[in-house]
Amino acid sequence: MSNKVNPRRRPATVADVQSAYKLGRREAIEFAIAVACLSVQDVFSPTLEQMNQFHDKYSANVDAIVDGRIKFNDVVDALRDEYDIEVEFV
Repeated sequence: MSNKVNPRRRPATVADVQSAYKLGRREAIEFAIAVACLSVQDVFSPTLEQMNQFHDKYSANVDAIVDGRIKFNDVVDALRDEYDIEVEFV
């Protein structure tokens, strides 16, 4: 077995990993926002103004969670305690 190393292969740097993490996180958030907006549209058929209000509020809440101003676990607990909604990740 040969221990040849591809001379063009460059190990990932910390900056590469951080960049990939940020990109994946942003894509996941955009996906969640799109699914939430689609679901609200399907169930409630809001006006364009209402849909924009929902999107703005949803985005603000996501930003607050990402920035650490709101703890995600607190949101999950509130949904469970106040609305009997279980948030589960499969």
